[in-house]
Amino acid sequence: MDELSFSNKKDSEKKVEWIELFYDLGFVAAVVAFASEFDLSRFNFYEFNIALAALWWAWLGFVFYSSRFGTSSRLVSWLTVIKIIGVCGMGLAAHLAPSQAVIIFSASYILLRIVLLWLYILAYNEETEISAKLLVRDYLMGFGLALFPWMLIFIMPQYWSELATIGIIIDLMTPILIGIKRVQKHPPDLGHLSERFALFYLIVLGEVFISVVNTVPSTLISWSNIFLRSLAIVMTYCLWIIYSNNQKLPTLNKLDQKTQFFVYLHFPLMVSTFYFVVGLKSIFGNTTNDFSLDKFYLFWGGLLGVLICIKFVQLSRSGETKFNFVTLLFLLFIISNLIFQWLPSIQSSFIFVTLFLILIVICKRTKAQNLVEINLKLKK
Repeated sequence: MDELSFSNKKDSEKKVEWIELFYDLGFVAAVVAFASEFDLSRFNFYEFNIALAALWWAWLGFVFYSSRFGTSSRLVSWLTVIKIIGVCGMGLAAHLAPSQAVIIFSASYILLRIVLLWLYILAYNEETEISAKLLVRDYLMGFGLALFPWMLIFIMPQYWSELATIGIIIDLMTPILIGIKRVQKHPPDLGHLSERFALFYLIVLGEVFISVVNTVPSTLISWSNIFLRSLAIVMTYCLWIIYSNNQKLPTLNKLDQKTQFFVYLHFPLMVSTFYFVVGLKSIFGNTTNDFSLDKFYLFWGGLLGVLICIKFVQLSRSGETKFNFVTLLFLLFIISNLIFQWLPSIQSSFIFVTLFLILIVICKRTKAQNLVEINLKLKK
């Protein structure tokens, strides 16, 4: 088998490999499946969020593994096929009846975690440094313990959300209990992590394009509907530009609390984007020009969550705590709109949001250009 070793032993920065992107597509397909089947009559709000948390954590586990050990091993490459089968199983569960969905979803998650444990066992056997072996051993113990609540779901499926929550909490607590100082001795490749998160979020935003193309009402599509779909594409572009400014911020250069903050913030960012997309899909699925209450809160609440999460992701990179005036004004309006429902019309809401997002992008581009000019003057 090809050698597995910690990334901090390598001289060059690790780059995202094609097989990792292939794996990311499987996860996004599962997220799309849940977005297409979002129905609070089948599962409640909490259960949907637990399912999304399990999806995200399953993805994150392999991201951290590949950042430390890579995917160049032939065995690791072939195990990706099994991983994608597990991911597809989680996505398939979204289309099934609740009783079947719980079993299929849990079995698929357990399969993914067993593959991850197998990979860590391989890394443990290949690693020669004692401190590295002990770190891998602790991950194996924590992640292995977290599987037991998931296995209990087969016996007590009616308590699946509670058991899944316990399992995820144990998983989340594992790196925290290990301690940041021990992990810092053998950190993942932070540049690789940043790039993986950016590419994954870009693919998640691609859900909007799916909703624009696939969600067509039974009646003949109107020019008004085409206009709304065009605005949705502009919104998506603006959100990506706002997020992608992270890549121009100082790189993550050490594993500390800010880096952990950066990592874990991507879960609420993904969830907010999920509900924003679900709101868009429900809007495009009918021909009315006004929001129903659920669509209103999904669209505006998801958008508020996305913008706040992006800002705090940027905070974890740059340390800058100030909101620019346009962004702050927009956030305050969204909060007041969620309370008082100033914009009940879909068309007026889309136009308003698009214009404000364009303004935010222009402000960020202007600020970035000014910083470049200042740096050039200082160099001269």
